[in-house]
Amino acid sequence: MKSYRLSVLGAVAFAVACGAASNPDVAATAGNQQLSAARLAEIVGQSQAPLEKDVARSIAELWVNYQLVALAAAKGDSLTDPKVMQDALWSNLDNIRVKKFYDNVSKGWQAQVPGSDEERYNSGEAYAARHILIKTEQGATPEQIAAAKSKAQGILQQATPANFVSLTARSDEPGAKERGGDLGLFGKGMMVPEFEKCVAALKPGEISKELCQSSFGFHIIYRSPYADVAEKFAPIAKQRNVAIAESTYLAKLEASNEVKVEANATVKAKAIAKNTLGYMKDNDAMATYKGGKLTASRFADWLAAYPPSSQI
Repeated sequence: MKSYRLSVLGAVAFAVACGAASNPDVAATAGNQQLSAARLAEIVGQSQAPLEKDVARSIAELWVNYQLVALAAAKGDSLTDPKVMQDALWSNLDNIRVKKFYDNVSKGWQAQVPGSDEERYNSGEAYAARHILIKTEQGATPEQIAAAKSKAQGILQQATPANFVSLTARSDEPGAKERGGDLGLFGKGMMVPEFEKCVAALKPGEISKELCQSSFGFHIIYRSPYADVAEKFAPIAKQRNVAIAESTYLAKLEASNEVKVEANATVKAKAIAKNTLGYMKDNDAMATYKGGKLTASRFADWLAAYPPSSQI
């Protein structure tokens, strides 16, 4: 199998894959050192990496980086030079600066409460419910559907907030009895639309007056009162505070700095991600803002700064 991998890699000419089309026998060059296509094929073939062009390119770029470090060391270059360190670690230093800036501007965001937690829960910022499900299978006959509906209707007529948990023993949902039909907290869009619409129509502490039909069958729903979920809702409310404050802050920044993303930015970003070296001298703007622009080359710099494990 290994020899087969090597023969395949040799056949696809990794020199061309890595951009050295002028000499298909050479995959990469650093100083007076060359990485041959055959050697690159051997390295990839002996690894467990996928046999893909982008993988070969990444390995070749890594080889170039190591060769350049070796050449610098041979010439007596020193990494104790502050400017060298600044140039080498610019992305790390920028990330530290951004984190410190964010920590400063985000102070107090958790405390910015647009109403009490109970008011926000009651208004539908998040939902919590228990339900009893009487299932209808795919392809059920009209008679089977009618029988399921009749069974669910009988349970609904008996349901009260006091006995709802005990009635969940009659639910067709696995595990419903053990957890009292509890679905926990959930946000908008997390449940099927029919079910979410039924929950939203209820006030906390209410049981649905009519059956709720979804693709799963017929539901009897009890929307949990705030007192039952206060401890679970509190951390979600704090996270939501931060999300709202951050979104508002960023929107104001974009507006005040006249940020504009170019129409082709998404397509170009994907192309740069596949070949960062090919765009290192591209000064076309991907986005503009008051007083400057984000160029393709700067975007390539940032992508190249991420470790391979990030899978950018």
